[in-house]
Amino acid sequence: MNSGSRNPAGLHVAAWFKEAVELLFMATPMMAVAYLSVFQDPPLVARDFVFHEFAIGLSIVLSVFAGWVAWRCYQFSGEPALRWITLAFIGFAIVYAPHGVLTRHSSHDLWIFILFGPASRVVMCGFLLVALTRLGQPSDSTADRTKPSRWLPWLGLSLGVDLLVWGLASTPFAGHSVVRFVQEGATIVMAVAGVALIRWRGQRTGMMSLYQLALGSFATSALAFLLTKAWTHLWWLAHAVFAAGFLALAYGVAQAFLTTRSVTAVYSREQMAAKLAATEAVAAESKAAERRLKALLETSPIGIAVSNQDGNLVFCNARQADMLGMMLGDMLGKAERDLFVDASVRDRAAALTRQSGLPVTAEAAQDRRDGTRQWSAVTWTPLTFEGQPALVAWTVDITDRRRAATALEQAKHAAEVANRSKTEFLAAMSHELRTPLNVINGFAEVMTAEILGPMGNARYAEYARHILDSGQHLASLINDVLDVSAIEAGQLPLREAEIDLVAVIESVRVMVSDRVRESELTLSVEVLPNLPHLIGDERRMKQILLNLLSNAVKFTPVGGKITVAAGLDKGGGVTIRVADTGIGIRPEDREKAMAPFSQVDSALERRFEGLGLGLSMAIRLTEMHGGSLAIDSEPGKGTVITLRFPERRSLAAAC
Repeated sequence: MNSGSRNPAGLHVAAWFKEAVELLFMATPMMAVAYLSVFQDPPLVARDFVFHEFAIGLSIVLSVFAGWVAWRCYQFSGEPALRWITLAFIGFAIVYAPHGVLTRHSSHDLWIFILFGPASRVVMCGFLLVALTRLGQPSDSTADRTKPSRWLPWLGLSLGVDLLVWGLASTPFAGHSVVRFVQEGATIVMAVAGVALIRWRGQRTGMMSLYQLALGSFATSALAFLLTKAWTHLWWLAHAVFAAGFLALAYGVAQAFLTTRSVTAVYSREQMAAKLAATEAVAAESKAAERRLKALLETSPIGIAVSNQDGNLVFCNARQADMLGMMLGDMLGKAERDLFVDASVRDRAAALTRQSGLPVTAEAAQDRRDGTRQWSAVTWTPLTFEGQPALVAWTVDITDRRRAATALEQAKHAAEVANRSKTEFLAAMSHELRTPLNVINGFAEVMTAEILGPMGNARYAEYARHILDSGQHLASLINDVLDVSAIEAGQLPLREAEIDLVAVIESVRVMVSDRVRESELTLSVEVLPNLPHLIGDERRMKQILLNLLSNAVKFTPVGGKITVAAGLDKGGGVTIRVADTGIGIRPEDREKAMAPFSQVDSALERRFEGLGLGLSMAIRLTEMHGGSLAIDSEPGKGTVITLRFPERRSLAAAC
C-alpha cells in the first residue's frame, strides 16, 4: 500500500484499464447482436420447442432460488435494496412463466406467446431500478421485513401484468410494432438509467460491477428482440445475452449471501483496503494490547489464574492470591489442582472445557492459608496465553451465598415440618369438633321436627332452626378442613366408578336451586347430547361442581346469570364450563383466590362468608382425577372456570 500511494499515476492507469475491460466486456454481446443482425440475411431459424421449454423452466427455477437467496439476505441485513432485488427475481418468474407454458401455442397464436417475454424484462428492470434508488437507505426494522403488506401488493402487481399481457395479446393490436417497441424500449430505458445511476454515484463495488453487467445485458437483449423475429438465431442469442446478465446478477446475490449478506459491502475494494490497513494496525497494536490486558486483569475484582497444559499456574492476579491469603510469588508455578479441597472437581472441569471448547463452571471448596475454608464459583475457559494453550480460571468467593443457601434450606425444612404439624393439628381438631357438633345437630333436628311433641312457643322452634342451620354450616366448614388436610397428607382416596355426568350436573343443580332462586339469579345447563360417562369418584365430582356453583352464586349480583356447559374438547376429553356474570377476579388476585383459606381481599371476607376453600379444593380434586382447572375472569364482567378431564377418563355414552 505504501508503494502504491507513492505512485498515483500507476493507480490511475490500472483503474482506466479496468474500466476499459469492463466496457469491452459489456460491449461484446452488442457486437454479437450486430453481427447476426447485419450479416445473417436471410435470418437462420431454429424452432426447438423442447429446448425452449426446458430453458424457460430452468430460468424460472433459478429465478425463484435467487429470489429466496436475496430474501434471506434481506432478512439478515434489512437493506431496502435487497427487498426490491427479491421482488425483481420473483416478479420475473411470475411474468415469465406463461412464456414457457405457451411455447407450443406460438404455432397458431404468436403474440399470446411472445408478449410475456418483454413484459417479464420490464418487470425485472423496473424492480432493479427501484432497488438502485434505495441503496444506502436505513435498514428496515425486523418487524417490517416479514409484513405481508410489503410483499403481497407487488407480487399481485406481477400477476396483474400477466393478466394485462393476456388481454393485450387477445386484441387486434397485439402484433403492432408499437407494442413491442414500447415493451422493449421500456426495458432499455430502465436498464440504461440503472447503469448511469451506478456510474454517476461512483459505486465501485464488485456487486455493482455485476449489477451493471446484468443491466447492460438486459438492454442488449431487449434491442436484439426488437431487431428480429421469433425462432431466429438472433432471437436465441437475445435469450442467451439476457441469461448471462441474469446469472451474473444471481451470482452476485449468492456471493453476498455467502459473505456479508449485503449488496453495499460485498466485494468492496475500499473495504478490503481498509481491512488491510486495519490488519497492519492490529499487528502493531497487539503487544500493547496484551500489556493493557494484563494490567486490567491485575486490577480485576475477580480472582484470575492461568494454568498451562501441565496444570501449573503461569499467571495469577492479586485478587486470587488475596482470596487464599497467599503471596503472588507462592502462587506461580504451583499446581492449580492443589488449591482445591477436592482436586477432582478441577480435573473434571478442565477435561470437559478442553473437550468442548466452552466455559465450564463448578462450585468448589478451597482452604485458605490461615486454615479457614471458602466456597468459590470457578469458571474455566480455554485460551491461548503467550502463544501456548492454557486454561483461565475466573474465581468468585461465594462463601456468604453458600451459608445463606444452607440457612434457607434449613428454614424450608422447618417450614415443611410446621406445615405437616399444622395439617395434623387441623385434622385432629376437626375430628374432635365434629363429635360434639353431630350431637348438637341431632338434638336440633329433633327439636325442629318436634318429634317429642310441640315446644309450645314458636320462637323456640325458630331458635332451633337457627341452631340447626348454624350447626350444619359449621359441619360443612369442618368437613372442608378435613378434606384439605387429607389432600395435603395424601390420604384422600378416590372411589372410582362409572359416572353419569349428566345426572351429576342435574343433582348439583337441584342442590343450589334454592340459593339461586333466593339470590334472584338465572341458572342454565347446556350439555352435549350423548355425553360420554366418566371414570372417577362421583362424590368428589359433585363436590367440585357444588363448590364452583356455590362460588358463582355467592359472587354474582342480583339479576345475574350462571351457565353450566359440558362437552368434548378436540382431543376427546370431557370439558365442563361454569360461567357467571359476577364480580370477577383481577389478574393479580387469581393466585391468591386459588390458595386455600384465602379470599382476594378483606372486604370480600366480610361480605361473603366461608373459609376460602371452595376453589382450591376444586383444583386439587380435579388434579387428582388427572384433569386441569383454568380460570378466565375480568373484574365486573364475570368468571369462566373450565374443567378438562383427559380422554382416558371418558367412556362411550350409555345406551
